[in-house]
Amino acid sequence: MLKVEIRDLKYEVDQGFWSGTLHAQCAMKALCQVGPGKPFEKLFRGEHQESVQVVQNAEENIRYVNDAVSKTINELLNDPELDQCLSAPALATAQTSAH
Repeated sequence: MLKVEIRDLKYEVDQGFWSGTLHAQCAMKALCQVGPGKPFEKLFRGEHQESVQVVQNAEENIRYVNDAVSKTINELLNDPELDQCLSAPALATAQTSAH
């Protein structure tokens, strides 16, 4: 079983004198449970940061948040420990079939 929780989703602009810095951040927690043992848990983070000089429109804001979320999901999907946990049932089935 895989359960993914969005733990944080943040968008903010730090305003400077001439320009600002835009931050979009995302954090997701993955829980992988195989059998009665202890579950695998890990927090994944993604971020988009950019210097901006003008107020952003809604489409650009959505793009920045989507980029942070996409980076978080990619980090989660490319994690070898999570992959190992998710493949554990297939390994157990293959080993049982081999005997």
